[in-house]
Amino acid sequence: MLTRFIVLLITVFSFQSLATPLRIAVASNFKLPLNKIVSQYQNTTGNKVTLSSASSGILYHQIKAGAPFDVFLSADVARPEMLLNEQLALKNSQFIYAHGQLVYYSPNTKIKLTELNNTKNKLVIANPLHAPYGVAAKKVLNELLDEPFKGIYITSSNIASVFQIVHSGNAPSGLVSLSHILSSKVKRSDYKVLKSEAAQIPQAAVILSRTKKISESQQFINYLKTDEVKNIIKQYGYQVNK
Repeated sequence: MLTRFIVLLITVFSFQSLATPLRIAVASNFKLPLNKIVSQYQNTTGNKVTLSSASSGILYHQIKAGAPFDVFLSADVARPEMLLNEQLALKNSQFIYAHGQLVYYSPNTKIKLTELNNTKNKLVIANPLHAPYGVAAKKVLNELLDEPFKGIYITSSNIASVFQIVHSGNAPSGLVSLSHILSSKVKRSDYKVLKSEAAQIPQAAVILSRTKKISESQQFINYLKTDEVKNIIKQYGYQVNK
């Protein structure tokens, strides 16, 4: 009788584990391509996935506070490494899944990047406290402008909201992700791809230590490394490692 009960209990827990979707925390800049990737992954494997999107800094703090994610796709390398050092991510699970590209976007006023300091221009960037693209934005301006930026910074919570603010006309210009530009089919004359080392942003993924789905998490990480997925990532304006 006891043996039957134990077998039944194991079966119930196994079923619950299978029924629970893989939970992925993804930086807001990569949400659009990941939606497509996850859709294909679910159709191919039958495995269910749920996504939570925010700035990398917000997701990092949620993970530290115990949020039940299995995989974290950050918009930088620093936060996955911090999680590894804090033993909140599995050793040897980190890899660079994409290199993002920062873009100067000015659709309505057509203010050139070189003219930013000739006006009291308002420039929208992601909040550097939480968003790697915001940190990169400040570095890029320091590299490309002859003197410190004299305009007015408007910070938004993440790079996706930066694009929406500028695209809707609520601000004249901003530093946004090339991924959002291409996804929205923005006219080529409205944006400039920034030729700065700081504008190219490596993005890392890790499997989190709290996961109860190590094999499923590794399966998804392996899927991200396939040529099929790399082609999708490149279609959204990212570079990938060979």
